[in-house]
Amino acid sequence: MKQFIFLFLITFSLSAQVKGVVKDSITGEPIPFVNIWVENENIGTTSETNGSFTLDIKDDKKLIFSALGYETKIISSKSEIIYLKLIVYELNEVVVENSKKTKEIKLGSFKKGKIKLYYGSGIKPTTLAKKIEFTDEVSNYPFLKEISFLSLCQIKKAKIILRFFELDNNGLPGADYLNENIIIEVKEGKNINKIDLEKYNIKIPKKGIFIAFEWMIIEDNKYTFEYTI
Repeated sequence: MKQFIFLFLITFSLSAQVKGVVKDSITGEPIPFVNIWVENENIGTTSETNGSFTLDIKDDKKLIFSALGYETKIISSKSEIIYLKLIVYELNEVVVENSKKTKEIKLGSFKKGKIKLYYGSGIKPTTLAKKIEFTDEVSNYPFLKEISFLSLCQIKKAKIILRFFELDNNGLPGADYLNENIIIEVKEGKNINKIDLEKYNIKIPKKGIFIAFEWMIIEDNKYTFEYTI
């Protein structure tokens, strides 16, 4: 019997650890859950609840900072404190309308046992979005009451952000529709998660809306494992 020996070559690159804190430019308060990634590279992270972040990168890079309600900023990785400015929206007349809670309709469905494919984000902040069309049926019942989604989690509790986006002129996700982070905790295992949205009074606009789930690279979401070559 012939025996084969496989030689695995593993290369390691030396990298410097970049540390910093993201803060509000007016109040000086730390900004949590800011998406941070290296420009033109597939490397990123998310700021912690105290605004701090770390990245393992070589040389001086351009980092992109993006957070709900703040202007996106591109800055050198040598900066230790990063200040973000709030976005100022120019509004015309604002009409506040509450849901009448008369009848409910269901948009879309899935069966837990039939879903075989799951998507993992890896080592960068990732956002998955689903478009909700504005139909004749939706026009009669336009307020979002609850959403359900299926998750497969490998840690006790993971945190994701639920976001809503308007459609831009090309029908793609544009500006944030709800200027508030909704933090969701996902339990370990395969679960159907139901999120109550009644208190937000989210009305689907005539162009439609994107519902998005944003994965964060934070300490609470860290998953470690060992393998043998």
